[in-house]
Amino acid sequence: MNITPFIKLAIASSAGNMLLKIPGHLKTWVYDTFTVEIKVSQEAAYAWLHEWLITQDLHDGARKLEAQEFLYTDILHDHVDKLQNKVVFLPGKGNHLINVEGRWVLITRSTGTDGVNNITDLFTAITPPAISLRTMGRDAEFLKDLITGAETSYRKSRSNKLNVYATARYGGWEQVSMVEPRPWNSVILREGLKENLLQDAETFRANRNTYIDLGIPYRRGYLLHGIPGCGKSSLVKALSSKLGLSLYIQALSSGVEDAMLLESMRHIPNNAVVLLEDVECVYGEHKTSGNKLTRTGLLNALDGITTGEGHLVFLTTNFRDTLDDALIRPGRVDLEVELLNTDSYQAEALTRKFLPTWMDGQVDSFVNEHAGLTPAELQGKLLSAM
Repeated sequence: MNITPFIKLAIASSAGNMLLKIPGHLKTWVYDTFTVEIKVSQEAAYAWLHEWLITQDLHDGARKLEAQEFLYTDILHDHVDKLQNKVVFLPGKGNHLINVEGRWVLITRSTGTDGVNNITDLFTAITPPAISLRTMGRDAEFLKDLITGAETSYRKSRSNKLNVYATARYGGWEQVSMVEPRPWNSVILREGLKENLLQDAETFRANRNTYIDLGIPYRRGYLLHGIPGCGKSSLVKALSSKLGLSLYIQALSSGVEDAMLLESMRHIPNNAVVLLEDVECVYGEHKTSGNKLTRTGLLNALDGITTGEGHLVFLTTNFRDTLDDALIRPGRVDLEVELLNTDSYQAEALTRKFLPTWMDGQVDSFVNEHAGLTPAELQGKLLSAM
């Protein structure tokens, strides 16, 4: 048997494969030699560039677009108070060559979900979404200035606002509102309660170095408990506003899984307020059939060694007695705050706030009749009396 034709075929095939690879190698060489690139995948910086892509209307030069609903502030055009949800377009996944300030920039967007086939893969093998910027030259200063400008615009649009985030459908966080901060003096609780909470939070934030020196995780845990309508969520919102921190909210009874919660907690930036609602849902009779979160999963998320620092973590429950010692031990819960029905002090303060023109006799009569209601119920009565 003559094997020469097979040898020639093998040689030709190998040579062809080498020729096919030359363009790829040449492109890499050109990129590495004549261009500079900055890749952004860290969550905060990614948000800066994501919003920059939207507000700059750079989609005009892109042929593949992505439509998104965006919580939009028109601060770049001097309409600071104009906040609305709107559909926006930005360059879609892949490569886009666009002109920025007279200079060509290659923008590459990746969604971070490539190859993910199910929810388990999403939280075990996911790579974060990323935006890469590449331009001609050997100096990266132009790209650095672009990213710095994007950060400045992002922070300016959110200054003096309470930024509220909730978990997205498949993990991570999405901004759900950007609202006026709630005034601290608008929260009226039993005497001394909110003042003690604020003092504790401020003391914690002023002692970061002490935590670091002692090797203690720099986070503070709180448990707010009481019957519905006593103002647990309102208190957390007001404290976030007072401290100037963003608020991240996760309803634990909403079908979240162990891996989802752990991954979400890992992506909360440093120095933020975290609100985990309905913590009783992982225990006994309060655990519903649709709730996949386990007690172990909750504890692991609270203790996560990969989570950020400076978190004020608030757990809320209407059923304090169902919680076990493992959850409420120091380190997970450092301070408990019980929110009760209104007493006479709280009822009077609320009445004078809502009805400042009432005489003392009217206030006393109203308080005597309605003290003992929840703050929400009392507020309803006050609105009806206005």
